[in-house]
Amino acid sequence: MVSAIKKGDVEDTIKRESRYPAIKRRAVNKVRAMGYRVEDIDLEEKNKRGVFEIEAKRGSQKYEILLSYPNLDVMKVRKD
Repeated sequence: MVSAIKKGDVEDTIKRESRYPAIKRRAVNKVRAMGYRVEDIDLEEKNKRGVFEIEAKRGSQKYEILLSYPNLDVMKVRKD
């Protein structure tokens, strides 16, 4: 039997991991080290994988930054 992965399953599974809070803090620290002020961070599911979606500012400009979970590779930086 093939089980379908429902939206939210990946997010829920990741958020239950014991390492999740530490990786989330590392994500915030990485974006700060890139010169941004973090305003919000959420875990989203993209292509059945976890992705941190971060709202950040540099000066008065707003950005959306996507980092892969758990290795925190920068996937996208987009001006809002």
